[in-house]
Amino acid sequence: MHWNGAGYVIGEPPAPAAGKLLYRLHELADARDGALVYIVEGEACADALARLGLLATTSGSASSAEGADWSPLAGRRVRLWPDNDEAGRKYAEEAGARLYALGCTVECIDVDALGLAEKGDSVDWLAVNSDADAVAVNALLLLPTPSEAARARSPVQSFAPEPLPDPLPAVPVLDPALLPDCVRTWCMDAADSLQVPLDFTAVPAMVGLAAALGGRHVAVRLKTHGHWYERPILWGCVVGRPSSGKSPALSPVRRLLEKVTEPAWVDPVPR
Repeated sequence: MHWNGAGYVIGEPPAPAAGKLLYRLHELADARDGALVYIVEGEACADALARLGLLATTSGSASSAEGADWSPLAGRRVRLWPDNDEAGRKYAEEAGARLYALGCTVECIDVDALGLAEKGDSVDWLAVNSDADAVAVNALLLLPTPSEAARARSPVQSFAPEPLPDPLPAVPVLDPALLPDCVRTWCMDAADSLQVPLDFTAVPAMVGLAAALGGRHVAVRLKTHGHWYERPILWGCVVGRPSSGKSPALSPVRRLLEKVTEPAWVDPVPR
């Protein structure tokens, strides 16, 4: 929660104009010049390395590099430790591009050489290598450093990110009358209890209804003489800023759908 000038509201406060602050920022400010800084994905990974006495930070999740303020690392020597998946590699590329632009010396650990499972990260590696210390981490194999020419050709740096407009354009309010009677009141009550827009509960409810109907057993025949059928298969997307309540709003529908689809589920109300 944060104070918006009139009261406390749920969600992250607006980010500074330069971007969101890096994790463990105070330690970066206190570090000596030339100290090696590890860039990882997620706070847990940064904490794991910090417990070994290493300087570590993160902008957050795999999609957070673009919205972070990397300027405190300008001119420093940094070492990326990506998660072992496509999202982790993309995060390392995006963070590396921004750090190169700040004059940093950028290195990257060769994750393929660590023998990690899919999505494995520094926490997982340390769990397997429980005797590892800061010296062992610093000795991990690095990828070859790209040349200046290669960085200039990198598609990651071929465009400059544009910030979202502030304030964002107004979004039309969802009319509850558009929802089926069977879920309208439930969606409105769930949205009110979670303090989120009605869209956040209505979209998963409609997708959940389609899933409950089943895509194989129910269909609408669109031609009298033909084989064109449309089945109730819906895809939905809830869009909102970080910490605006998207994930909590998805949970009630998911729990209800899981209950309905349980093999042993029996309707407790006689019909």
